Amino acid sequence: MSGYQTGGSFTWKSSATPDPGIRSVTVVAQDCSMIFARIVGVLTLNDFDILDARSYRQENNTLAILKVRAIGERRSEAARLKQAEKDLRAVRAGSVNLGRVFREKQRSFRRTHFQAPSHMPIGISVSNSSSFLFTTIEISANDFPGILFTISDTILRCGLEIWNTKIATQKDRISDTFYVKKTDGRKISSPERIITVKTKLRTALVGLGAVGGASALRPLSGFRRRTP
Repeated sequence: MSGYQTGGSFTWKSSATPDPGIRSVTVVAQDCSMIFARIVGVLTLNDFDILDARSYRQENNTLAILKVRAIGERRSEAARLKQAEKDLRAVRAGSVNLGRVFREKQRSFRRTHFQAPSHMPIGISVSNSSSFLFTTIEISANDFPGILFTISDTILRCGLEIWNTKIATQKDRISDTFYVKKTDGRKISSPERIITVKTKLRTALVGLGAVGGASALRPLSGFRRRTP
């Protein structure tokens, strides 16, 4: 699928990149703090590995640019992209509960797909000094299918709005930065709330790694993100 697809309060464009195995997906949506989580969620559901992502929220629109790679051969890349765009419209229309569908997808991963557990720690930093306008949340962890949606969704469940994101991966480790505000447009000023956010993120990440009986985050073979 190529060219912009409009409707449902967003536009969707997919295009080729110099790397034949990687596609670029660009989404422009009317202002919605949940849009980034929804985009990465529907792409993951359609078996895309998210290699790199940036999102920017300004005035009444959010721009998200992602580089993705299709995993497996059950469906063509074009069919998956078309379905992901369709799923995003359904999620925005309220006819699909993305969180529930995503949890079902996670349970479908079989234990035999997991590699040996890694003991690399999960790093979570919440800072008000890195940005004048935003609280920044920086996360480093082992890469894992669905980890980007899990982080984004947890941030939203903490009552925060995602304004900008910078997603990067080196080998099997992610290094993701989220620029967030409270719903009143202010930074997170309460030390207690910062602790709560960090605790919920850590719990969500450990829980994600527990799929299939694992006790810590472990990368899934074939789902590794890498920096293009």
